Amino acid sequence: MRKDLLVKFETYLKLKKTQSSHTLRAYLSDIQQWLGFEENQYNPFSFEEKKIRHFLYSDGNHYEPSTVQRKLSALKCFQDFGIAEGFLNKEIASKIDFKLPKKKQTIPKTLNCEQADQLLTSEIENSRDQALLVVFYVTGIRASELVDLNWSDIHTERKEILIRSGKGGKQRVVPILNYLAETLEDFKKENLKKGLDTNTGPVFCNYKNDRISTRSVQKIVKKYSEKFLADSKVSPHALRHSFATHLLMSGADLRSIQMLLGHSSISTTQKYLHLDEKTLCEEYDRNHPLIIKIEDAPIADSLDKDDK
Repeated sequence: MRKDLLVKFETYLKLKKTQSSHTLRAYLSDIQQWLGFEENQYNPFSFEEKKIRHFLYSDGNHYEPSTVQRKLSALKCFQDFGIAEGFLNKEIASKIDFKLPKKKQTIPKTLNCEQADQLLTSEIENSRDQALLVVFYVTGIRASELVDLNWSDIHTERKEILIRSGKGGKQRVVPILNYLAETLEDFKKENLKKGLDTNTGPVFCNYKNDRISTRSVQKIVKKYSEKFLADSKVSPHALRHSFATHLLMSGADLRSIQMLLGHSSISTTQKYLHLDEKTLCEEYDRNHPLIIKIEDAPIADSLDKDDK
């Protein structure tokens, strides 16, 4: 029965909740774990707080607060599924609601412009890895979104990429530079020579020519960042942060960056971007309109005359 429940829950997530593929996989894993935890108990739709706490913290588990929150979200979705399928009476369903551990406020890893340039212009082993790194930095795409890209989403003639699997199932279009368009066209030609589907097939594949996994993507980014930057902590998310931060430093407004990143709220974008104090001061000195006017020669001369 539990296997059937998991299959039905997967269908529910795909059709009703329009979750991203990354969230869907995580929720399925969480509920599979919940069903295994519940295997010796009668009702998998019993959500007493004591039982949930035991599920989260038993067997010496020390999950990060963000992981705990995700598992609770998965359980809430599973509860909604139980109500929708008639396994659970909405009137007597216990509310999954108790005080959550606070999330750690971590500062994201960000490359400076020189590091980004060094990573992208170094001698990459193959065209797939080269295209993968360039896509990350030029578009600010999430790893889960990159994995789901198909060739039908790439429009080099219009200089844009359609991202179909954003958070919450939202789509967005991201413009691309000529450099990325040319990189993708070269990569596409190599795939054609290998007999791969460059019309509707996946853009990034593994050595078996199956769609690449997010874990493999993380390993690729780590491999080249260790090799060329001597930094093992660079992740796909770090490249996404770098994309957004460098846009902000170049004068892009937060609303535009929000749209490019696919954030629902501008507050998420504000929290997402991080510039250290030194960088902020440098940007202030360089771009504040009053400082620019004062440093303009004619105005500076007139101010000197007034002082005399």
